[in-house]
Formats: sequence, structure tokens, C-alpha cells
Amino acid sequence: MKKLIIKGFSVIEVLISLALMSIGVLAVMGVFIVSYKMNFNADNMNFALYNAQKKMDYLIKTKNLISTTTQTENVNYEGTGNPRPGWQLSYAGSAPSENYQQITVTVNWVEKREG
Repeated sequence: MKKLIIKGFSVIEVLISLALMSIGVLAVMGVFIVSYKMNFNADNMNFALYNAQKKMDYLIKTKNLISTTTQTENVNYEGTGNPRPGWQLSYAGSAPSENYQQITVTVNWVEKREG
């Protein structure tokens, strides 16, 4: 009588391979989470830069002299379908000289953390 040779994986080999694969999957998921957070922060910074540039362009175009006291505008996106939080745009100018005026624009926001 001939002896049957069965080829295949044992239960221990399958468990070890599943454990190694799950460690790899968890590592990749961690990279995705960090990437999402960094993308979200970069998007907010880009939007803040856009708002500051838009305000500076408006001030230059209208040639308004800005007082030395800080002026603040609140931008609230709630209820508009925009997921961004409210923004606060502050700007103040230096005492104008004969040819120029220095204007400082600051954009502040509070990040809403999900999860």
C-alpha cells in the first residue's frame, strides 16, 4: 500500500502569517491616519493664506489707510454647508509715511477635531 502525501499549510503557519499580515495592515492604516491629519492642517493653512491675501488685495485696491488700532472681522461658515470652522481675520496698519504703510494681517481659527 502506498502512503499518501498531503501538501498544505498547518494551522500554526496560517496563524503566524495572519499575525504578520495584520501588523502590516495596521502600520499602513497608521500612515493613512497621519496623512489625513496633515492634509487637513495643510488645507486650513492654505485657506488662511487665501483669506489673508484676499484681504490684502482688497486693502491695496481700495487704497484704504488702515488705522493703527486692530480691526477684526469674523467669518463664520456654519450653516453654509462648508465644513470649515469660524475664522477671525485681524489687521492693523502702521502709521502711514509719505510712500507706504505697513499692514499686518492675522488669520485665526479653532480646529474642530473629529473623532
